[in-house]
Amino acid sequence: LGGTVNLKWCSSIFNGDDAFDVAMGYRGNMQFIFALVDKDGDHAAEMESMPDLQPSYPQVYGATFVKSQTSSASETAVVKIRGGIGGRIANTILLGYGRAAVSNSNCGSGNPSISTTSFGTFNDSLFAFQNNIFHVRNRSGYLNLFDNACPGISWGDPLTSTADPALQLFP
Repeated sequence: LGGTVNLKWCSSIFNGDDAFDVAMGYRGNMQFIFALVDKDGDHAAEMESMPDLQPSYPQVYGATFVKSQTSSASETAVVKIRGGIGGRIANTILLGYGRAAVSNSNCGSGNPSISTTSFGTFNDSLFAFQNNIFHVRNRSGYLNLFDNACPGISWGDPLTSTADPALQLFP
């Protein structure tokens, strides 16, 4: 997904890879989106930029991302962020199982800058997390919010809760 298209009231379920894949300079808004990732899927969202292109800067509001336990030996995060991207995830629920709620393993080449309300900055682009519920358990059963391999970047949002949203499936 590149460009500036806005998504509203969209669902992506039981994909073999990523439910929502952001790349190639995407700068749109995504609101009221739902992803259900089963045991064969990868991430509810993978957000990245491609080298030599305008950085992606997605705005995600009011999303619900649910991920089941994976069938593979490798454990993936619910949301994967890669270098060269900025953006925002706000008022969103990440629920289920994975290495972490949000993972970043490719930091890009810029100098990170951090503020007290927004964090996870790469290539001079800011990625902010605000007012979310992250309830993601790893294979050991522990809650794990952020898996960050980027030196010098701290993750944490005082408004992100780890409370169980108690979502239930009803017939």
